[in-house]
Amino acid sequence: MEIIVTTAILVCVALAVYLLYINGYIPVQAKRALIFVGSMGGGRKQCSAEFEVATGTIQRVIRFREPGTVTFRFAGNITKGSVSAFVLDRKRKVLLRLDSECPTGKVYMEMKDRCYLVIKLEKANGDYLIRWD
Repeated sequence: MEIIVTTAILVCVALAVYLLYINGYIPVQAKRALIFVGSMGGGRKQCSAEFEVATGTIQRVIRFREPGTVTFRFAGNITKGSVSAFVLDRKRKVLLRLDSECPTGKVYMEMKDRCYLVIKLEKANGDYLIRWD
């Protein structure tokens, strides 16, 4: 009986984490860094981080309730290494790439659609801010 209760609790926790992720409340991170402080604030229409010697990826879901063109803006002060942000569709096809050389881009999103924002860090020092409207 204890095994059934434990399994049920684990399934409920896994389901809750998945629902939070798929609705854009929590990111999935696979990174290593000497220092990393990140934020998803601003009414969930921005994400930012400050870091030292960071390598890896951060992925989060962005949901759209209304159709329209969305403008993404990347601002970063990268002193070493590189940071790139990718906007992917549901099928993980790259719609847009943002970095210091190409800091803005637009994507048309369908109603009740979602996309993935993937940030790739490669031995990077500095900070970034990504906003969308």
